[in-house]
Amino acid sequence: MLRRSGKPYRMTAGQLTEAALITPAGISNRLDKLERSGLLKRSFHPHDRRRVDVQLTKKGVQLIDEVASDILGRESQLLAFVSKDDDTELRRLLKLLLAHFEDPGPG
Repeated sequence: MLRRSGKPYRMTAGQLTEAALITPAGISNRLDKLERSGLLKRSFHPHDRRRVDVQLTKKGVQLIDEVASDILGRESQLLAFVSKDDDTELRRLLKLLLAHFEDPGPG
């Protein structure tokens, strides 16, 4: 999520919690591990100490770029056998799912 947010690859812990649909404690545990690994850094907002900013480090950006490249390559291999008609249908269904997760609406 931080990488997709664009430069400077920073969000608040609250934004990450909301976007990931994970409890604040769950996000905090994940951020602890990633910070210990040197993949991100956390800092208090200069004007509001209740707000914690989370930002990818250079090491974090590099790792994500490497992993994403590998995943995209493997996805291409998996989808190589899909016909054009099936590809169109798959894209339609994935957009439908994505739209639900981006805006699940009431309930």
